[in-house]
Amino acid sequence: MSEHLEIIRRIQEIYNSCSEEEQEYLYQILKEFAETGESKTYEEVWLSDYKEIPVTIGEFITSDTFLGKATRNGQGIFPTWKTCMSEIFAAGNKYDEVVFTGATRIGKTSTAITCLAYMLYRLMCLRDPQKFFGLKEVSKFSILFFNITKDLAKGVAFQEFQTTLQVSPWFNAHGSWTQSDRNPTYIPEGNKISIDIGSSAQHALGMQVFCLVGNTKICTPDGAMTLEELNHHFVRVYQVDSHSNDYLNVPIFPGLGYVIQTKYTDTTTRITLVDGTLVEGTSDHKIMMSTGQYCELGNIEIGNHLRCFVDSVSSDIEVLNTQTIFHEVPLPVYDVWNVEPYHNFIVQGNTCRLQISNCAIMDEVNFARSGIKDINKAKTYMMDTYNTISARIKGTFRKNGEVYGKLFVVSSKKGDQDFLENYIQMQQSSGAGDHMYIVDKPQWEVLPPERFSSGRFFIAVGDRSRKGFVIPDNQSGEDSLAELKSQGYKILSPPLDMKTNFVADFEIALRDLAGISVPGSLSFITQASLDSVIDNSRRNPFINDILQIGTKDTFSIEEFFHIEHVDSDALRSPMYIHLDLSLTTDRTGISGCSVVSRKDIEMEDGRKVSMPFFKHVFSIALEAPKGDKIPYSKIVAFICWLRQQKFDIRLISRDQFQSEYLAQILEEQGFKVSKISLDRTPDGYMALRSVILEERINMLHCQLLEDELIELQRDSVTGKIDHKVGGCFTGDTKIRLVDGRALTIEELIMEQNYKTNYVYTVNEHTLDIEPKRIERVFQTKWVTNILEIELDTGELIQCTEDHRLMLRDGTYIEARYLESGTSLMPLYTRVDTDGYRLYYNPATNSWEYEHRKFAIGDIAKGFVVHHKNLNPLDNRPCNLQCISISEHRKIHNKYLNYDKVSSSLKRWHRSAKGTEYYRNRSQKISRKVSRHYLLDPKYQIRRLQHEIRICKVEDYFGVQWDTLTTKEKSRLINKYDYATDPNRRTSLSKSLSENHKLGKYKNAKIALSNRVWYTDGKNNVYIKSEDIPPEGFYRGRTLSVSDKLAMKQGQKNRSEDIISKLRINQSKYSSNCRWYTNGTQDKFIHIDSTIPEGFYPGRCKIKRKNHKVKSIRILHKPCRVYDLTIEDNPNFALDCGIFVHNSKDLADSFAGSIWNAILDNPEPTPSINKYMKSISAVNTSKSAQSAINSLFPTIKKY
Repeated sequence: MSEHLEIIRRIQEIYNSCSEEEQEYLYQILKEFAETGESKTYEEVWLSDYKEIPVTIGEFITSDTFLGKATRNGQGIFPTWKTCMSEIFAAGNKYDEVVFTGATRIGKTSTAITCLAYMLYRLMCLRDPQKFFGLKEVSKFSILFFNITKDLAKGVAFQEFQTTLQVSPWFNAHGSWTQSDRNPTYIPEGNKISIDIGSSAQHALGMQVFCLVGNTKICTPDGAMTLEELNHHFVRVYQVDSHSNDYLNVPIFPGLGYVIQTKYTDTTTRITLVDGTLVEGTSDHKIMMSTGQYCELGNIEIGNHLRCFVDSVSSDIEVLNTQTIFHEVPLPVYDVWNVEPYHNFIVQGNTCRLQISNCAIMDEVNFARSGIKDINKAKTYMMDTYNTISARIKGTFRKNGEVYGKLFVVSSKKGDQDFLENYIQMQQSSGAGDHMYIVDKPQWEVLPPERFSSGRFFIAVGDRSRKGFVIPDNQSGEDSLAELKSQGYKILSPPLDMKTNFVADFEIALRDLAGISVPGSLSFITQASLDSVIDNSRRNPFINDILQIGTKDTFSIEEFFHIEHVDSDALRSPMYIHLDLSLTTDRTGISGCSVVSRKDIEMEDGRKVSMPFFKHVFSIALEAPKGDKIPYSKIVAFICWLRQQKFDIRLISRDQFQSEYLAQILEEQGFKVSKISLDRTPDGYMALRSVILEERINMLHCQLLEDELIELQRDSVTGKIDHKVGGCFTGDTKIRLVDGRALTIEELIMEQNYKTNYVYTVNEHTLDIEPKRIERVFQTKWVTNILEIELDTGELIQCTEDHRLMLRDGTYIEARYLESGTSLMPLYTRVDTDGYRLYYNPATNSWEYEHRKFAIGDIAKGFVVHHKNLNPLDNRPCNLQCISISEHRKIHNKYLNYDKVSSSLKRWHRSAKGTEYYRNRSQKISRKVSRHYLLDPKYQIRRLQHEIRICKVEDYFGVQWDTLTTKEKSRLINKYDYATDPNRRTSLSKSLSENHKLGKYKNAKIALSNRVWYTDGKNNVYIKSEDIPPEGFYRGRTLSVSDKLAMKQGQKNRSEDIISKLRINQSKYSSNCRWYTNGTQDKFIHIDSTIPEGFYPGRCKIKRKNHKVKSIRILHKPCRVYDLTIEDNPNFALDCGIFVHNSKDLADSFAGSIWNAILDNPEPTPSINKYMKSISAVNTSKSAQSAINSLFPTIKKY
């Protein structure tokens, strides 16, 4: 009855939403159905849009005309799936996302393929799909198969889909096949639908990714704005009603779109219109022709007419010219995405305006196969793809407010943190899951009942803190089951046939047969493997996992250590301690493990090898109270106390460079100390996992340590092992990039699809700044409260309270523990006068040139660092190349700035003048010029006149010309001219005066105008002495780096006489100068000069640069937060100039102690009982050697 009422209600809603004409049709249809059971009017309405009326899903899967041959007339499809398909398509367009998950091998993929074939069939039944959905005539519909890689996407699902269509008479009659013998692909008739594969969001967009250059102006309600300035913004843009039949007065109205930079290209097409308008973009970008059809820019010819609008009236404009532009430096191009509902936008020209202008299946979303080991990266990758496809379907297949397209997602369960599991939970918890149809069932609910026995048994499904198990038969009564439910267990009753599977491997059976996510199974170390080695009968000597202790209190670590809880064999055996140190509120982890015996492990080749067996002695996380520091002295005292208690401490290891001081103290106390890294390589954690999986350790129950171990995940690209992301930043946080830009996290998310970016990072072991690649940018979670941190520079940072920031000494602190005045690791950069950027290196307290430091490899003599894209500020390693000076000169000669060359040549001449090389060069040039004059007849008369003049000078002054220097020759010629021509002085003065009036001696005029140099330490101004200098400027001049290098070179070339004279003059000047300081800046001032205000005698000490926290406050700001994964170094710089990071503590100390012991390879200390057995063996055995061998076991091969 309720179903009938729902049908009536639905019909009423449809009727009310129709126009009067449509209501008449609907009334007629209902009347005909009521009277005869069929309606001719209904069929006529259908046939106005359809070439043939689609059959129901039931007939489609059973009829031989369609898929009957593939499904054995429906017998090959399980009843459960028949019901599901009927519900999906009977609901009309209610569901646009269909998820098939749960157990393995229940027909999920085959069912999705059947649904997809039905969707293709219904689409092909339409007369004009593009017109039906209001799309451009040139648009193509796509059936897309997605997976993590394109090879996987072309796997089982894609091939099964093609095979299914091959045996269908209907599809063969309405399409063709490619010529491939091995993998023929179906081609639907009409060339309007394609079937393809994909693995990324760009594949989902297909040929829709066409773009325009950034200076293209688009029309908005706020005026014409360029795509470049609107990049990464939602904006209302004017669009044209593509369905209007009125060509002249076409409706134009605003629609919401998203402007995005899509890619970089080195080739564009530019068309010029008769009014001078330029339109430039990729050759495949489409523009509306006067015929009403779209045409790609690359296909437009001179004389074509484009559709344009003048004062909202449609007209046309002629194309004057077309050309292909090749760009030396790739050019960013842009597009406007998802302008609803007509998917076009209007470009502003000079005198007019121009009109510019998928169903999918995702197979096995959760599983990463075919070499895809990085599950986290694969999850994020699939989430981006999923969101793009979903948005594309909802934007393309929308009609009258309903979505006709469907996204089918097929996946088996694996871990409770899988992408699909998280996505479904998020949709359902937000109340947005009504559009999703989800099938999540175990095998025994999907497969036919006759496949299983009638008997049942019970299993208890646990969670993260409760391990699931098979319930014994004697505990399966109602009361026992009710008790388990009250403890938080979920009770299932699988068929008895599956009991063997659950007993053999409960978690695998739970995942594959019951289709339930296994908690922790995606971890590098699983909960199940930890459970197998944790000894709950033993107690941790430290009662609590975290000990709060600092330098200001009177506590000691050892007073919290209960030695009575330590087993005797662990006390006598070789013990290894690892310290994961910090300084302030970042926790310090300390763990100790002993090698108590050995265990035989069977290798892959069948050999048995004796390996160390460990006993976990203790693990503790030290945390400094607020405002205090980790007490290193108390750590040393604790380790010394352990030795006094007879612990056999063989080796102490530590990880960080800041621990050198502590290591020296421990060595002075007689301990052997080593340094190992768990961050740089995965070896330590790989060894720990082997020890756990081989059950070669007896662990204590330590909840904090277990939590950290469970959350460990390995990155398959870098090989690093780290925790899941904790702290995060808001999307508008700007990240400083090595290419000279600063982008927000939201902008980086968009850009990571097509460009690799590099950030500034700090090497935690050397404190050097290094460029590292961003591996991915991703959203981590949704939060309601965040911290806002204000720096002394005025910059604001918004992040979660658990995000860690790097302190000036290289350690980390969570944002919640920051205080006013806390010094943070800084990033300072500046650009020199030649356009090259330098950065402040905190390791050396000096400035370094980025391109020289960031270039890969050493820079050999005669080589320079070249920027491939000719941008001196883009210092990404991939943009830097070491090439010879001559090759570098050839490249830059193409793009020569002669003003810059002129100044650089002058600097070179100044620096090289007086050197042997410079003299030889001048003589060589002189000889070449002389030969040129001697051989050229044009200069014979001039040469003869010059020789006659030389003879007159020799006779007048009584000198020999060849013995004179160049300077003497010039002086005597001028003197001779003045002596023999009395009017020369007057004519020369008159000539100079006239030339001055003509402005020919500007430099001389400036030099003679009583001007003075002023500088602010970076920029120079040359102003009149009576003028007031700009604020912040003082007397003097700041030289560029190249000028300073030229001066240094010139100083090297000075003769001893000049150097001696300079020393005398400098000594005289320096003796009359004194140092003055204002506390931050020093000046060397002459005693006769005025002392600047605020300066006093003396010099300030050199201070290291840093940023300081000014204030912290909590904001109630519900928002998404994000984080970055960086190559190698686990930190990156924000645009405000500080470094941030995520890290782990106790897990490092535990893994370090195990890895330390393995590297040392000790033998366990035999117990007293073993000694007694050995003595007995010596007394009773014929050979004492066998007893010695049993006492000191070594690696045994069987």
